[in-house]
Amino acid sequence: MIGDFQWGKLSGCAADGETYKEALANVEIIVQEWIETVKELGRLAFA
Repeated sequence: MIGDFQWGKLSGCAADGETYKEALANVEIIVQEWIETVKELGRLAFA
């Protein structure tokens, strides 16, 4: 694993990849999925 990202403001949100570019692309997917999950659960995402 070369790229590794964690989003401190998004609890449990992290992504990695074989390259920096792949890890960054995975972050975009994970953040979108995190937002969708928060909405489905009816939780306040951002305060």
